[in-house]
Amino acid sequence: MEYDINEKAGNGIISLTPTFDYHLNEKLFKQKHIFRPYLGLGVGYYILASYIELTQINTARSSRQELKARAIRQIGLLLRGGVKFDKLVVGLEYNFTPSSDIELDNGQKIGTVDLSFIALCFGFRIDLGRKTI
Repeated sequence: MEYDINEKAGNGIISLTPTFDYHLNEKLFKQKHIFRPYLGLGVGYYILASYIELTQINTARSSRQELKARAIRQIGLLLRGGVKFDKLVVGLEYNFTPSSDIELDNGQKIGTVDLSFIALCFGFRIDLGRKTI
């Protein structure tokens, strides 16, 4: 039997990963430039999609059957870096999760899936205008 994962389906991932960010040379960048580069690291829990849509292909019978399988939740690692421009934040993140077993409802393991990914992030900061002395 062969299996084909439906990559267009909502095979999502949710990450609960607290991070630590280090701002490079804070005094130099805060006083003379409008941007501040940063590096970050985090370890957390990655909740993989509640199910993965796949197609079972039986080459002997020339038939296809739609199935749902699940992947096991993982502990993962996040590495990131970026630049803060006043209130705008632009960053690049790499989320690493170990390969996860794909398991059918009957408990049969049919393979593994690697859900590591790279993300480009845009955001903005909201503050109350407090000044530090």
